[in-house]
Amino acid sequence: FWVGRHCRLASLAVKLLLIPLCGRKALWGAAKIGSWQLPRRFAVDLPSEVAAANQLQPGYWSDQRRKSVATDRALTGAAMDWVIRLPAALRPHATCEQFPRVINAIAVAWPDKAFSLQVLDHMINDYRGGRRGFPVPVQNELAALHAHQQSHSSG
Repeated sequence: FWVGRHCRLASLAVKLLLIPLCGRKALWGAAKIGSWQLPRRFAVDLPSEVAAANQLQPGYWSDQRRKSVATDRALTGAAMDWVIRLPAALRPHATCEQFPRVINAIAVAWPDKAFSLQVLDHMINDYRGGRRGFPVPVQNELAALHAHQQSHSSG
């Protein structure tokens, strides 16, 4: 049975006619023909519209993240070495202080130019939708790192 937010999401999807009740093999039991009552059970796979709506719920992405580890809270030795090797004007001080996990990920990706550009691009741009984003100083540092890596990869 559906409970809580899943029930509300399924109800919303039904009301918006995203899930036709008649003739859908994925629905089991429970609805009167011609009515829009919520079916008691759905198939294991959610319709894509309901899954997308689920991702917009507050707390969804925080529930999906992996558990925090020590390297999320402090820079690794490799990340410190990477920051030191950067030109002084390019060093991401605000990001190091506020988001060491981000710097650790960039440092690991940096030797592979294409991969590091992809990592930075996904940190700068919101491809999932609904993200808060980084503070402006951090955004500026990430954009500068992206521009630097892009200029060195094409040259």
